[in-house]
Amino acid sequence: LRADNITVASGSVMDGGKKYTLKSTSTFESIQEIQQLPLSETVMLKDIASIVYEPEEAERLYRYNGQPANGISVRREGEANTVEVSQAVVEAIETIRAHPKLEGFDLSIYENQGEEIMERLSHLIGNGKLGALLAAMVLYFFLRQLRLTLVIAMTIPLCLLVALSTLYFAGETLNSLTIMGLVICVGLLVDNSVVMAENMHRHYQGGATRWEACFRGVQEIGFAITIATLTTLIVFSSTLLIDGKMRFFAQKMFLPVFAAISASLLAALMFIPLCVYLTLPRQRDKEVNRRGSLRDALKWTYERFFLP
Repeated sequence: LRADNITVASGSVMDGGKKYTLKSTSTFESIQEIQQLPLSETVMLKDIASIVYEPEEAERLYRYNGQPANGISVRREGEANTVEVSQAVVEAIETIRAHPKLEGFDLSIYENQGEEIMERLSHLIGNGKLGALLAAMVLYFFLRQLRLTLVIAMTIPLCLLVALSTLYFAGETLNSLTIMGLVICVGLLVDNSVVMAENMHRHYQGGATRWEACFRGVQEIGFAITIATLTTLIVFSSTLLIDGKMRFFAQKMFLPVFAAISASLLAALMFIPLCVYLTLPRQRDKEVNRRGSLRDALKWTYERFFLP
């Protein structure tokens, strides 16, 4: 019976620019068809068996909020977008709810991965904003240069944009794994830029011109931050050596991490020097030579609480 009651895919055809999926169907439509199933040239199934229709014995019991329920799982096909599919399913559920024949039935969504992805994306954006804000506060506390602080903070959205563009051109989607990879590396995106910008600012404070400060800053630590970044990338690359099912998850997380951290290195070597050159004051006599805020704060604390 199982072998004679099948539906199989039979390929597809193209007609007028449209693709049509074909299927071959051989299913029983009624009890009479089952009864007429030939077992031999003279014997049919009804001759040796009694065939009746009865509800299938329940092997599982579904309850939702303490009430009897039935569950349906909807999964996306191949390269379909999870968020778009989930939104379409939610719209379909709302349409079904309005059907008069379903009055008295309660349709509830137990799990929606599309909402989870959007929530994680919201967390990523929030973490990026918080990271940029905290980095800007710390940098401004030490450098006392508002424009320089804003330049460094801009590297976070810039690197994330490069990572998202890389995912797009690589044919990857924004899912839970790629978002997790971006969240992991958000805190690493400003490291190179902070070191580079501070070194340039130090040279400028020491009497160098804007061009000399930028040139010396890159010349002194450009190689060092390149080696440090490559070391970080090599550590993350070791996750690709994992075998089994975890290899799939590691591969999905590696690409956004690799792209974002690589972009942070390029930003520190190219974007930061240009922006620092453009934001440093042209006239040195307008630049106020201040000591570090941390030193001032420690001196004030010492004089206020420890000196007699």
